[in-house]
Amino acid sequence: MDIEEDNLNGDGKTYHDDRGQMFFIYSTSARRIIRAEFGHPEWSPGSTVRTIKPAMYFQVGSAGPVFFVGKNASGWEASEYGLFDLKTGRELLGCW
Repeated sequence: MDIEEDNLNGDGKTYHDDRGQMFFIYSTSARRIIRAEFGHPEWSPGSTVRTIKPAMYFQVGSAGPVFFVGKNASGWEASEYGLFDLKTGRELLGCW
């Protein structure tokens, strides 16, 4: 995702930042979004936005819950991975 904004120094140029991302989990049973992240962690120093990129989905047993492992980063060179519950969007385990 690319955002464009006017450059504040008045030279007429625009600034592009293509680091923005969208992530969401939509529950078909609840008919709503249960977890959403939009933006980029470094767009604001006080941001709570997470960059979540699922890498692998799996299920333990044939009827158990579905989990995913993926990147869960806060920006500013901080990168970690996490284990998430797909039904709730909750991070169950964080690993650096």
